[in-house]
Amino acid sequence: MPSSQPQPLPPPLDLARVILSVLLPFALAHFVSYMYRNINTVVYPDLVRDIGLDANTLGLLTGIYFIAFAAAQLPVGMALDRFGPRRVQMPLLAVAALGGLLFGQAQTLQGLLVARALIGLGVSASLMAAIKASSLWLPPERLPISTAVLLAVGGLGAMASTAPMQLATDTVGWRVAFWGTAGCAAAVALLIFARVPEHPIRPQPTTVGAMLRSVGQLYRQALFWRTALCTLFASAAYMAVQGLWMGPWLRDVGHLPRADAAQVLFWSTAAMVAGSLSLGALTDWL
Repeated sequence: MPSSQPQPLPPPLDLARVILSVLLPFALAHFVSYMYRNINTVVYPDLVRDIGLDANTLGLLTGIYFIAFAAAQLPVGMALDRFGPRRVQMPLLAVAALGGLLFGQAQTLQGLLVARALIGLGVSASLMAAIKASSLWLPPERLPISTAVLLAVGGLGAMASTAPMQLATDTVGWRVAFWGTAGCAAAVALLIFARVPEHPIRPQPTTVGAMLRSVGQLYRQALFWRTALCTLFASAAYMAVQGLWMGPWLRDVGHLPRADAAQVLFWSTAAMVAGSLSLGALTDWL
């Protein structure tokens, strides 16, 4: 449960150390989550060739990631409040790493679906853990720009899953590329374990029932639904187009070579990164 009093920046860590020791590791976790999220649009032809997927099964494979991701949000949110971002993010990133390893080894659609669901579950806390850490370690007036930076770092992960991932796939194959992404998730988990300190202000003890009642109070607020619907339409459209269907359309309808399609995806995500940073700075100024 959030405290009614603002939490000042603890004296042992100055702002620079907070950025390097706290925010950067959590931002890298968000980077990895975006790599996982958008990688299907690049390896789509390989999955069609090696596993025999069609457009329907490709949509199901990408959708199962978001189903697991969405289903985990309420438990993850309550766990972040109760245990803190460090203790929640580390084990979930280990799950994401396991999912990446299994995806790279899968030979059937069923194996891919299980692995993709594990990935969605494993990265489900990446953004919210970073925002929670920002709310604990930064003053409230810096939260808009810090969130914008986190979203921009995630966008860099999406950029890494386009042309750079295409290069890696062409060089070592899509299975090894997935194993490399799993290795990145495991490395970030170890970085959080080794570098991120526990916040000196311990979370207030609370029960699951109390947290569920807080969720119920939130869902009864009209302001929440007005904000949620705006986010839903903007984010859902972007994730559907950028995270899956733009790549197949560029190749199957636009008849672009794989390298050219990856370049278009790269620059579209670059625009998203620029938008996150500029709008975050504008919000911070306003």
